[in-house]
Formats: sequence, C-alpha cells, structure tokens
Amino acid sequence: MRERVVKRMYEVLLLQPHEAEGLPWRLVCLRIARDRHLVIWGFDHTAFDGMSAEIIRHRLESGAAIVAGAGESRHSNGREEPHPQKYSDYVDLLRQGPQDLTENELIRFFALRKWTKLSRELMDRLTESGGGAGRFEFIVPLAATGGTNALAASIRLAVRMLSEYTGMADIPLAIVSYGRSYRGRDFFNCVGEFLDLVPLVMKRGRSPGETLSLLEKCREHGINFMSLLLDSELARKYGRLASLLAPFYQVADEPKPLVLFNFQGAVSEEELKAFAAAEATDAPDNALARFAVTARVEGSNLAIIMESVDGIREERMREIADRLLSGDETVDE
Repeated sequence: MRERVVKRMYEVLLLQPHEAEGLPWRLVCLRIARDRHLVIWGFDHTAFDGMSAEIIRHRLESGAAIVAGAGESRHSNGREEPHPQKYSDYVDLLRQGPQDLTENELIRFFALRKWTKLSRELMDRLTESGGGAGRFEFIVPLAATGGTNALAASIRLAVRMLSEYTGMADIPLAIVSYGRSYRGRDFFNCVGEFLDLVPLVMKRGRSPGETLSLLEKCREHGINFMSLLLDSELARKYGRLASLLAPFYQVADEPKPLVLFNFQGAVSEEELKAFAAAEATDAPDNALARFAVTARVEGSNLAIIMESVDGIREERMREIADRLLSGDETVDE
C-alpha cells in the first residue's frame, strides 16, 4: 500500500502539467513510519532548476539540524555557508546580452546555420531509423574513458553512437548548460532558473578539450541562448539568431525537434532511486525533445540513457555500443 501511495504521489506531483495561474510547484509530506517522513517536491522550471532544488534541500537539512541543536549553517566541508548571491544580479547580467561578440560572430562561431540544417536532417534520419523501444541505456566503466573529463567523454561517446546509428558525420546537439558562472561571477549557492540550451555542431573527431572550450566561451562572454529568444529586447537586437533557433527551441505542445543532451554529473544512490521512481511514471507525451541523451556518473561507471519519441532500434544501438567497448575501438580515442 505504501509503495502504491508513493508512486501515485510521484505521478501527481511530477507529471501533471503546471497551470499558468497556479503555483509553479507541488509539495506533499508523507508519514512513512512512526518517526520518518518523506517529502516529495515537484516543481516547474519557471520556479527554479534542479541544482537549486539541491541548494534548498541542503538549507532545509541544515535548518532542521540547527533546530535540533545538532549543527550549524555550514558546507559539507565544514566551512561556514557563504552569503547567497542575488538572482536579480544574474538576471541583470543576462539582460546585457553577450559581451565582446557581435550577432554575426555568434552565428559564425556556433555555426548556427549549419546547426539548423543538420538538425532537420538528423530528425529525418532518426525517424527513418526509429522503431522498437523508446529507451536505450548503456553503461561504460569510467576506466574505459582514459581519465577524460566525464562531461566531455559522455558527449563524445553519444556523438560517436549517433553518428554510426544515422550515418551522419557531424551531429548537432542542444547541450543543457547549468550556467551558474557568467563573466567572472559565480552563482553556485543561488536559487533560481539558470539553465540554457547551447547549440553545438559536434564533429566525430572533436577533442574533449575543444568541446569544453566552446561551453567556456558562453560563460566568458555571458552568452545565454534562451535569454536571446525569450527576452523581448534581446530577441529584437539578435533577430537573425532568434529566427534561426526559434523553430527548434520555441515549440509548444510537442517535443522540440532536436537532440537534447543533459549531463547530470555524479549522482548518489538516493538520487538514483528518485530517478527510477520518476522514470517509472514517465510518459512519451511528456518528452521535451524528439531525441534526448542523459549522461551521469553512477559510482565507477558512466551511464548513457537515450530516449526517442520515434523509438530506437535497440539491437543496432547495442551493436554500436558494444563495438565501442571492444578491443577494436576505445571510448577515449
């Protein structure tokens, strides 16, 4: 009975759409034992992002410890919690738009015209290659990445798999960026919405360092593509850029026609259980993108999860993945 109630709460809190006139979150506290409670908090990205949820959870746990007389407001490393940055300061930075780069330079540097053309072609090829299960999961030992940065390794692995699966040499990705560092300002203890989608054309032979340098350029110059689309003044100023990305980014009531890549970093056993509970209730019509790749570090392994509304030919993708781990090829080459 308890498991059924918890599963139902996940369905209600995490899957039902948030209404524009209501609160952008839902919360329930369940008593699961005499002295234990489970808090499930589902929120919309109009409120804050996933990293903000972890910040809030840490503060709640610290506050409970203080009330119980068993702790202070400190980091896990024992240092005193720093004063949070103002989210309004971050918004002010975004409103200023990219620094030291013109619109033409942005379009050229991120190859946006090529990205849009390749994205359309990739959607067609994924539809043609579809069928079968909508989800494919692949586990890679971190040791097989040769010590490469986990983010760069997961991007490169996903690109190689998609390249072989579709026959395309260059793969366009929309990479989820958590953007908490802009133009020398850090907002790592701030609660708010920081996510961005960075459009990148990934060449199969691109080095991990080159991939990371592209994302670093966004932080260095204060580039946030979602703000260039959603802020009315910036959208007018960067009209050509906005017109290129809008057909892929600003799609209502259906999955975005792009490949979304999201690196979640290292996750704990507790987080894995939460992911499993949420994924067990997920539905295809809730997909954010036509094709999504999620990567995360699970202990000593790198997990790559691919999901497609058009389905994935599992045998073909498994064959490609196995070959990457065979003696013929190495993941980090």
